[in-house]
Amino acid sequence: MAKALNNMTNQDHATKIFSEHGDYIKTIIQFKVSDKTLAEDLFQDFFLKLITHPIPENIKNIRSYLYRSIINDIIDASRRTKRYQLKLKNYTDVIKSNDDRRKTNVTELEREDLEMTFQALTKQLSKSEAQAITLRYMNNYNTQETAEKMGVKSRSISRYVSNGLNKLRKTMAYQGEDE
Repeated sequence: MAKALNNMTNQDHATKIFSEHGDYIKTIIQFKVSDKTLAEDLFQDFFLKLITHPIPENIKNIRSYLYRSIINDIIDASRRTKRYQLKLKNYTDVIKSNDDRRKTNVTELEREDLEMTFQALTKQLSKSEAQAITLRYMNNYNTQETAEKMGVKSRSISRYVSNGLNKLRKTMAYQGEDE
């Protein structure tokens, strides 16, 4: 019961401070913080702070105390945001490095198996189609790079790749029917 009375007193005290100095508090926050949503959050948080941590009675210059307290709250909020952003960056770096490791962890045996399968499949294609698909998908060249390597136009590479992939799909579909 005593705690409820104390909180009620603190709330009344905070309400009185905000009725007398609310515009001053809001002006300081808006001047220091460019994000309107953050400024409104800080304004509301400051009211709650005054309820839980009322201004000591021995304070002579309330405006000076409010200013310093608001600035400290803004600095704390900025630090929290920076820590949160750093944690997010570290988390994304860890995720990215795990993905990179997974991509490079293909064993030599798997790589050889993949190459043998790819070579077997490309035997079903014309020389140009096989070369275009090999450069595009095994060597990870883009269409322009593949065209330069083969000495043809990009449009030809697109046609070779498209025709070759269609033949491979048909071959694989046909092999799938046998199984």
